[in-house]
Amino acid sequence: MNIPFVDFNSMHAQIANGLYDASSSVINSNWFIQGSEVSSFEQAFSNYLSIHNCIGCGNGLDALVLSLKALGIGQGDEVILPANTFIATALAVTYAGATPVLVEPRLDTYNIDPSKIEEVITPKTKAIIPVHLYGQPAEMDSIMKIANEHDLHVIEDTAQAHGAIYHGKRAGTFGNTGAFSFYPGKNL
Repeated sequence: MNIPFVDFNSMHAQIANGLYDASSSVINSNWFIQGSEVSSFEQAFSNYLSIHNCIGCGNGLDALVLSLKALGIGQGDEVILPANTFIATALAVTYAGATPVLVEPRLDTYNIDPSKIEEVITPKTKAIIPVHLYGQPAEMDSIMKIANEHDLHVIEDTAQAHGAIYHGKRAGTFGNTGAFSFYPGKNL
């Protein structure tokens, strides 16, 4: 028996005509990078999140790397992230030249355990990357309190929690930056 890892056909069947129309529009415009489609999406997504700016890039990994670099995080710095995450979170830290420092998750949510963050903070620590997993936001109140007390940046990895709400605010809008991914297999 052959069971596919991901079945995009069943996901796309209901919206196939809209996908074909949108693809044709982009192909016919000859704007394959940036252009009005990207600008429209950036504006619509920033409105959806109730934030001022949204910048489209190639993928979630790029969004994390660009966030780290924009915040000046690099060689010799440490970044705290959950041990339970997709490899791209740790890769982003290493691509920026920094060192990932892993913190175990809470067993009831699988998100980073805020009670374990402070014990790994060192003078080299520059940021925390909470990952909102399976549509569940991390405990951002606790994480932001720790970050503020230790003067750390917060980069939210929101690749698996589009639209999730924590205390009346959307995941990805608490920290300095939020990184999203729109790979077709994501749980949007």
